Amino acid sequence: MLDMTEAFKFRLLQSTHYAQANGQAESSNKAYRTSKREATGMTPYALTYGHDAILPMEIAVQSLRIAHQHNLVGENYS
Repeated sequence: MLDMTEAFKFRLLQSTHYAQANGQAESSNKAYRTSKREATGMTPYALTYGHDAILPMEIAVQSLRIAHQHNLVGENYS
């Protein structure tokens, strides 16, 4: 890239930044890490850390999966 800037005699001040696209990529990566793969039947997160990822939304709505996974009942889950 720098060779091209020298050849055409222009300066590269800064690369283009797409904040919205970066957010979409981050969201997509998060979905990939928490989606089960067909070959292993597990998420990449679970293969790495030994348990499924807990999403903030699952805590807020008191997910049955989380309650069962951690043996939580009623008042213990808040």
